[in-house]
Amino acid sequence: MQRAIKFEVDVPSDHVIKLPSDVPVGRAEIIVLLNHSQAPTDRMARARQLVESSPSQSSDSADLVAQDRQR
Repeated sequence: MQRAIKFEVDVPSDHVIKLPSDVPVGRAEIIVLLNHSQAPTDRMARARQLVESSPSQSSDSADLVAQDRQR
């Protein structure tokens, strides 16, 4: 069973955030929810940056769907 811990922080200019001490050491999934006031163009620019900086995938989902249809 997964456990969720929610808290709000102000992200400093160095983007380093200290987690509360009750967050256990180990693997965790971090989800960043942004304020709705952020302009959509800013979100799109950030999404492009994330895609460009992500490692290339070994397979494309479109390729997997095509392979599945061939079976």
